[in-house]
Amino acid sequence: MATPESGDSQLDDLLSRLAPKEALASLFERYRDRLKAFLLKKLGTRLKRHVDLDDLAQEVYVRAELRLGRYLATRPIPAYAWLRRLARDVVIEQLRKPEGADLSLDERDDVSTAALQHGLILATDTSPTERARFKELRKKLLEAMGRLTPVENELLCCRFLDQLPVHEIAQDFDLIPNTATKKIISALRKLKRLLEAEGFDFSSLEPS
Repeated sequence: MATPESGDSQLDDLLSRLAPKEALASLFERYRDRLKAFLLKKLGTRLKRHVDLDDLAQEVYVRAELRLGRYLATRPIPAYAWLRRLARDVVIEQLRKPEGADLSLDERDDVSTAALQHGLILATDTSPTERARFKELRKKLLEAMGRLTPVENELLCCRFLDQLPVHEIAQDFDLIPNTATKKIISALRKLKRLLEAEGFDFSSLEPS
């Protein structure tokens, strides 16, 4: 059963009646249109011309099926949040492909810290010093985010990378909006403390 923090009554209901892979297939169909809308939003205008949304959605499903056993063993985050995270990974890979490499900085969506590196660290209009600063940030950010709980990590990704409204995040995590806001703020403060403990100077990101 799901814990209160990672509860997902729809998945619980499906698992009570179906085998795990059948439950996933049913759940994915319920969320397919929503996931496709998420993919469409994150791809950006130019990159959308090079990909097929149905193919990307199918890739998300294949990844979910391959990782289903590990996910069900712990249920660290709600099922839709998990599927959306897999969709985010698919978009990141599209950004790394040749058809995404020549997009301008404004056309690249910062969908993850990996996309942050792709869009900022590797940008051709940054100096070697600026690239070094962003590489340092990415390294420390990845290390710090790895020390957050899965829920804290995903809450920050949803709010600041996917730029989802709080009410939508609250719905996905079975929370009331006020509680979701408090958890997001708490996770952000924890991340900042972890970075500061590693000696990261936030003023280094200010324009020189």
